[in-house]
Amino acid sequence: MHKLLSLIFLLSFPAWMSAQIQIKKPDIDKGNPFSIPFGTNNSVSVPFQYINNFIVVDVILNNAVPLKFIFDTGSETSIITDLEVVQSLKIPRGRLVEVYGADRSTRIPAQILPFITLNMGSLQFEYFPILLLLDDYFNTSTSIGIETHGIIGADLLKRFIVEINPSDKVLVFHKRLPPEYKLKKYTLLDCDYIKGRFFVDLDLEQNGQKSVENFLIDTGANRPVVYRMDSLDQELSKYLIPTTVSQGLGGDIKGYLGLAQNLDLKEGKQKNIPIQYHVIEQIDPEVSFKNGIIGNPILKQFDMIFDYGKGQIYLKKNKFFSKGVKRDKSGIYLYASGPGLNEFIVSHVVPNSPADKVGIRKNDQIIAVKGINKRLLGLTDINRKFQKKSGKRIKLKIKREEEILIHHIELEDYLLKNFS
Repeated sequence: MHKLLSLIFLLSFPAWMSAQIQIKKPDIDKGNPFSIPFGTNNSVSVPFQYINNFIVVDVILNNAVPLKFIFDTGSETSIITDLEVVQSLKIPRGRLVEVYGADRSTRIPAQILPFITLNMGSLQFEYFPILLLLDDYFNTSTSIGIETHGIIGADLLKRFIVEINPSDKVLVFHKRLPPEYKLKKYTLLDCDYIKGRFFVDLDLEQNGQKSVENFLIDTGANRPVVYRMDSLDQELSKYLIPTTVSQGLGGDIKGYLGLAQNLDLKEGKQKNIPIQYHVIEQIDPEVSFKNGIIGNPILKQFDMIFDYGKGQIYLKKNKFFSKGVKRDKSGIYLYASGPGLNEFIVSHVVPNSPADKVGIRKNDQIIAVKGINKRLLGLTDINRKFQKKSGKRIKLKIKREEEILIHHIELEDYLLKNFS
């Protein structure tokens, strides 16, 4: 099969979002927790929201400002992306550092904030150093559809054993592993544990070919699977759909869409999973054997325990497992824009998809979707509409420059059709 390469540190949004970064030496300091109010259960619970397949937690910065951060097991470092908040609070800043993108050529100016107080539920961290991006390269809010201000990464998480309970929408920070009788209900995954991140070997079947690939378990990604390779196998490329997979500083990043017939997470097999293919050159020798990421659309089907001390993951199926991964059936990729993030712009259209067939174009603005109250229209609501059953017709009101257009699209499982 084609030679496969690394997952590492792609800074491109919104097609798949994960705040994976590296910092030029000297590295960021580690910091220490100030107040961990563990009770008799040796654990602390923090509620979260699922928004457009991202885990979003409420935090309070310097005991003053409530903010929303993305919970991201794929990021080495915690980040603040909102420069205005830092300026308004007059937070002292430390040394300048450089953040590199996937190609090691894109450099993003950043600065260490060494004296942050961060509250997350009843957890409080004082003098916790965090990285401030001086340019909001991520622009995460447009990908999610609500204002977000930063990322919780491994530098904070690895102080704990962290449990994710998607059914109850709660994160549980444990001082020690749950008792043995509870762990017996879980499947233990063998992991490569590198810089606070978990990589797992999984059985993958695509285009009738079976292989074992190594994936990052990444709660900061809102796509089911992103697959990385240094060259595209000619046999496989016959079946893939060329498309834009994300946006970077240099513009659209081209790639492919495909479908995995099977993906085995040991605790349960996933069938007919959408895959985004990125064809890139080798980047980081330390993780050159890594092949991609597994994101929240798959991970939310499991209760998961991340043992940062031993570099292990436990998982068990939850109520979402039987529902599987929802596939888009419109061919429309959107981002939110405008002062209130209430303008929904087409970032790209999948070739030969229902949207492409009726003439929807990049940069069209969706201003109304039949069946959704205009006052409640949001990015998550629209995306859910586009995941309904094949054959359902959806009426869209589109603004194209100064022209108002009406389009009716008939949803179709174009990926399954293309790969059946």
